[in-house]
Amino acid sequence: MHLALEPLNPLIDLSVFVPLVEEMLNDFRGYITVMELAGFVGCPSNASEECKRFVLCKGGYVSPFPYVVGVVDIIRHYLPSAGQA
Repeated sequence: MHLALEPLNPLIDLSVFVPLVEEMLNDFRGYITVMELAGFVGCPSNASEECKRFVLCKGGYVSPFPYVVGVVDIIRHYLPSAGQA
């Protein structure tokens, strides 16, 4: 695993949950209402520019990582102790 991703290792057990979240984040237009209601929003680096603008305007977090690693990074951003025993 790339050294930059090493801090995310404790979240690997979220791999069942992450694809669902990733699908929701990638299908931005279909979930814009959900994201408007959410208290915390984020998107991976491979999200559309429209999604990134929306997230930044809401004060959210745009991960520097794409795909599943980006989603895990978003979870880690908002829940820093997630995955730690």
